[in-house]
Amino acid sequence: MENISKNRKADEDIFEICDFTVVTDFEHLVLALETALIEWKLNGNSISSPPTDFSTQYQKDFLRTCTWNVEVQTVKHVDKSFKLLYYRSTPKSSLEMAEPEEPSHQTRSALSLSSQASDFVPSVISTQFGVFDFVLVVDSDSDVAQSEDDVLMMVSAFANATVNTECEVPIFLQIGPARNRLYSGISQNRHVRTNFEGSFLRKHLYNHDNLSGLIGILREKVATPLPRPPQILASIQFDYCLQERLDNIFTSGFPDANIDMKSLYCSSSTMLPFGATADPLREFRLAVRWPYQLESVLNESLTFTVLEPDYAPFWFVNVELSPSVPCLLFDGLKTVVKLSSSDSGSYKVLDFIRDSGIGSMTGTHALSKLASDHSTSYKFVPSEIEKFEENQELAEKLTKKIFEQQKGAKREEVVLEPITPENTIASTKVPGSAVKKRVSVDGSGSSTIESENSDLQMIAQIISTSKNAPVGSFTERMCLCLARSLMTQDNGVVLFSHNWNQIVKELRKFWENSTNLPGFATGQVPDLSTCLLHQKLQMLQCCIEARRKSYELYDETTNFNSDVFFDALEDQPMTGNSSGIIERSPSEHSGRSRPVDGLMYLHDTTKQIFEPITQDRSPMTEDMIEEHAEYLSNLDDSEARVNAQLSSLTSDMQAFKAANPGCCISDFVRWHSPRDWITDGDDSVGHLSERMSTEGNTWQVTWNAAHAMPVSLQQRLFNYSGDAEKILQRFESMTVSELIRMVVPVLFNSAIGRLLDEV
Repeated sequence: MENISKNRKADEDIFEICDFTVVTDFEHLVLALETALIEWKLNGNSISSPPTDFSTQYQKDFLRTCTWNVEVQTVKHVDKSFKLLYYRSTPKSSLEMAEPEEPSHQTRSALSLSSQASDFVPSVISTQFGVFDFVLVVDSDSDVAQSEDDVLMMVSAFANATVNTECEVPIFLQIGPARNRLYSGISQNRHVRTNFEGSFLRKHLYNHDNLSGLIGILREKVATPLPRPPQILASIQFDYCLQERLDNIFTSGFPDANIDMKSLYCSSSTMLPFGATADPLREFRLAVRWPYQLESVLNESLTFTVLEPDYAPFWFVNVELSPSVPCLLFDGLKTVVKLSSSDSGSYKVLDFIRDSGIGSMTGTHALSKLASDHSTSYKFVPSEIEKFEENQELAEKLTKKIFEQQKGAKREEVVLEPITPENTIASTKVPGSAVKKRVSVDGSGSSTIESENSDLQMIAQIISTSKNAPVGSFTERMCLCLARSLMTQDNGVVLFSHNWNQIVKELRKFWENSTNLPGFATGQVPDLSTCLLHQKLQMLQCCIEARRKSYELYDETTNFNSDVFFDALEDQPMTGNSSGIIERSPSEHSGRSRPVDGLMYLHDTTKQIFEPITQDRSPMTEDMIEEHAEYLSNLDDSEARVNAQLSSLTSDMQAFKAANPGCCISDFVRWHSPRDWITDGDDSVGHLSERMSTEGNTWQVTWNAAHAMPVSLQQRLFNYSGDAEKILQRFESMTVSELIRMVVPVLFNSAIGRLLDEV
């Protein structure tokens, strides 16, 4: 018993110990806020004090033209999760902030309250509180409104965090859902604190809808003790929203989403579709504004107002389009791009045509392949396709239209003229057929049409530098018509295949008849700044020219007719060597073009040197250049790479020897490479350069191996027959995806041009 009493007495001597080092939930929240502010470098060591005239250093449209950068972090408090968003406005051009002689004791947010740059900007917080940069704290369960105690606790945490980190950037708490636009915040430094508060009213009071009532609320809130308070500057904006639907009479002129191919072939224009199938306008908004007005100038109360929208110095218009209304140009482009990556795109174009119509001109069973097992993979069935005779007739009309000889035309520049009642009455009611006459007016009433024209010209200049086909060219007409075929609502790939089949047939006819392609200039090589399809057609035109030129040159150089063909060859004094090369007599010349002025034989100054008829270098498209470069890079021996590029030099040497019998390599160098013929004071005649006179150099070896042979008897450098067949065979064997990828550059360039035309 004595021991028990002693233990009980010892227990009574033990006092309760309170550990004041335990961090509370509130302190955890403050610490998390401080960590986020320091990571964003918003602490006092990273931000300098603002100058007194800080608010005047921003342009009026700063917040409407700047770029908003957002950084996000997450903070947890008890059982809640808060999202911290740091909004930072970055101007398009750097602002030159003057160094203050005496920094202001105010915070940046306090100085920016009077700035015009925050009037009626897209940011709700910037409009309400006039801040440029801020931190927004949002509860993850934002649909539930916080209690007043929770709001006060959060604002208190903001105050502690900003004091500890010396952060001047204002921090706001979103109260309730975002649609309420209710916020509470704080901004402070060592000298001053600015509290930001808001109210949410389901119904405004009578003095909230007029300027006089709002000014009265402000004066009551400020409660200045001055006997003559300063005048208040106010910026006023009225917003109007029109949501009325168009009458039924307006919808009758809307274009149909299903493009009628018959009307396309019969029309004189291959313009891409534009417009919508219904009224695409959901809302039309108009804002009228009176910026920075003295309260003594404006008079608006419950019973009287001088603020008439017709006389507002600034008007702003905005529209909201309905996403459910199909727009023809967008849907058409989407259809083309989607088809290129679909299962149907992996099939060849000829798989959609019976009897592979490229080689067959009858077209009796042009859709036979559609009855095969391929039909289960396509979105169409044979019964839904029009008869082949009708498709064939439409394809022939399309081809005739594409191959019409038309002069290339530059895209017309849009001429903007002021809107007047006279030129707007006759405007069409169809959406998309925009009236290209408009003008915007600034505060002084001056027209800004010059700036709009400069923007359009800049966009047009960018388009002109893209890799596409020239405007109004044969390639553009062909690509647009093919694209229109794909944009049809049902089975566009079938019409697309028929049209391409007919086009390739016509291209082969032009090649076989040596007839120039319509719209392609002669004597031009493929332009690498254009799209690959246009380069291929230019290459085909080069092949046609080379073929026709080869026939003409052969007739001129041989100078015989069909009756004496074999006798003329037998009478020619030629001899053959062991290698099978036909050689002419040493005194006979052939393949001369014209005499070279001032250039005579070195060993016989009485004989004139003639310029030979040479072969044209083989033109190449960009894919051919890549293949040739890859071929050269795969050659292991450097000598083999050099020999692979000597065909042109060998041809020139053979033609030169044929045109100038008995010449030497020095004569050839003086004509072909004058820089390698050196003349100085000691040697009036001249001599070969060091690289040409080196024993065993490539030029001397090639000269010794070259035989006198005019171009009419030489092996062609430009294998125009092979290149033309490669192009045509590639066209015939292309898949739908490959053909679409060749059409898309021209299609999208023309689509942008159509948008410019409708501006």
